[in-house]
Amino acid sequence: SNSLLKGAMLEVYPNPVAAFTPTPTQGTLIDAIIDFNNQSMDGTSWNWQFGDGSSSTEEHPSYMYSDTGWHQVMLVASSIYGCLDTTYSDVYIAPDFSLYFPNAFTPNGDLQNDNFGGIGVFEGIKEYDLLIYNRWGELVYRTDDPYQSWNGRKYNDQANPLSPDGAYAYIALVRDYLERKYEYKGMFILLSNQ
Repeated sequence: SNSLLKGAMLEVYPNPVAAFTPTPTQGTLIDAIIDFNNQSMDGTSWNWQFGDGSSSTEEHPSYMYSDTGWHQVMLVASSIYGCLDTTYSDVYIAPDFSLYFPNAFTPNGDLQNDNFGGIGVFEGIKEYDLLIYNRWGELVYRTDDPYQSWNGRKYNDQANPLSPDGAYAYIALVRDYLERKYEYKGMFILLSNQ
């Protein structure tokens, strides 16, 4: 038998280690800009795929999403020797909502301003609870559907008489898809002209 040993025939280059942190990890369509903090080691070039068909080669990109849902972000880090490493992270873009309440309504049957309820865009609302009270603190209407509104009759029952003109109070409790809670409170006037 025989053997031959030669030194320094191969040089092994270190692999890069791809790593990043998205900030925030959740957003809404109204605030859909995500900053990506590249924490890769031994990388000299980067290829980002944002999960919706868009990409970037910046080291620390910011990206604004235009659609809701989960997006898997991929980062490929390359070293000066052409070695690659890949990592993934998910970001979530939730639907958003806008909501406001008028300060008066006129339930007189003219098909203009006949109901009281929230007005706006409701797609981002996960839970909703609207309560309306008369001036004596009696609950006259309640709904968990943002698309439903009060017609001026107790519990929206046509068999009940129209509530008297005057001031009413409302409380609306809202939770969005990012689990944030909102509370809307206020007064409004019922003016029936009857």
